[in-house]
Amino acid sequence: MRSLQHTLFLGGPKNEWLPFQYGTTRGGSVLLLVAEVDGLRIVTNSKTEFLHRVAASTDAVFSVGSCEPPAMLCYAVERYRAHDAAADESLRSIKQDLAEAAEACIDAATYEWQFEQAAALLQAAVFGRQFLDGGARQSCRSFVRACRDLRICYAVRQPPLEMPISVAQLRHMSLATLVRHIANRRQHLLAYRICQYVGLPARAVLASWAMEKIQHSVSLTDEELSAVVCRRLALASSESPLVLGSPPALHKEGKEKLASVLPLAKVALCAAQAGRPVLATRLTEFEVVTKEQVKMLLKLAELNIAMEKAVGSGDPDLVMQCLYSALAHEQQATGEESDLSLLIEVLHDRPLAQDLFALYCRETGQRNMLQLYYERSNRACDAGWTALTVASRQRSGEEKKKTLRRAARGFADCQTSQDLAAFAHASVLSQIDLLNYQTELEVKANSRGWSHPPHVFVGLSLMETVRQVIL
Repeated sequence: MRSLQHTLFLGGPKNEWLPFQYGTTRGGSVLLLVAEVDGLRIVTNSKTEFLHRVAASTDAVFSVGSCEPPAMLCYAVERYRAHDAAADESLRSIKQDLAEAAEACIDAATYEWQFEQAAALLQAAVFGRQFLDGGARQSCRSFVRACRDLRICYAVRQPPLEMPISVAQLRHMSLATLVRHIANRRQHLLAYRICQYVGLPARAVLASWAMEKIQHSVSLTDEELSAVVCRRLALASSESPLVLGSPPALHKEGKEKLASVLPLAKVALCAAQAGRPVLATRLTEFEVVTKEQVKMLLKLAELNIAMEKAVGSGDPDLVMQCLYSALAHEQQATGEESDLSLLIEVLHDRPLAQDLFALYCRETGQRNMLQLYYERSNRACDAGWTALTVASRQRSGEEKKKTLRRAARGFADCQTSQDLAAFAHASVLSQIDLLNYQTELEVKANSRGWSHPPHVFVGLSLMETVRQVIL
């Protein structure tokens, strides 16, 4: 097979070119050029290289025969360690530029890939800052930032991550983005420790770890996995360092910390999608944001628990959301002829939810459903009064009588306010008798040809009926 060789040309000023040869490989070779914020990454079949412009600070320190202040500062450090008096002479020669020399050493350290070389430059900067006045000595933010960024870069360059990132690239992408990339590579412990080190919130890292744990712990039961995830996250939310091994038991204090450190509704959704409904329900119980908790419980079809949380929050919007979901499940389960058994269970012993359901039925004109709910939940008096309201809106005499009979049964079965119920029961029976007489009058008037047809008596009051008969 033919061998291929790639040559990369780097153009410079005055039409000057530098060739870079990349070795031959049999069976075809690949040369990829990837643009970075601070240079060019070259990727072949066997290696990767990084080509970038030498920084001005690096040139000032390492140029052959350089007498720039940063180079003189590094030379002074070498002489000082060798117990040579020439160190003092070197420092005196750059006294006016000592602050700039220290800053240049710090900047040059951020471009070094070798830990020893970067450490030497930072030590030179520290050495030089000792001879500055008080105000300049206190200005050390650049030094602290360089140490932080270098430590993170060296950590992610090590196995197993081996991410070849420079300080300039880190600062361009931001620490939060780097942490997300590390978590996506399943190196959650490193990502979590970086968050602790720089003071970033670790919610996203912990959520990613929990979801990965749920998806890959096939051998554990829902109860076992719930204990592992909750205890580990509670330990991570404490002040103690995150260690491996069996986590301690999860107490009430741990649950509170766990709820504040992680969006558990998101983790619960992952558990539900993984076919672990019991685990998802247990995780949702730790969520402190009631809206997210109720939303997740509804997705899990845990209507009773969701309604309990919604009523406990006192938010009518959440209660109505649970009602809509319960009605939808009721319709899917039983079709149009619903017995409201699920709704009755959800509303049981929850007065706020019951009142909102009654208001919903009245506002939407579904009084028949409200009447059925009262009848099935053994609220006979309420069923009777609702039936009266329904009957007052009906036009057909037969429908009115049918509904009034249901109202009469409700008042007859009423165990509270018995005097009022007895009066209402008698009044309803009288109204049914009146409807029967009115129906007979209509038949008689229309069949015998009474004057001024058509004759309509159904729906009139007793006095109006008498008046129509006389006239």
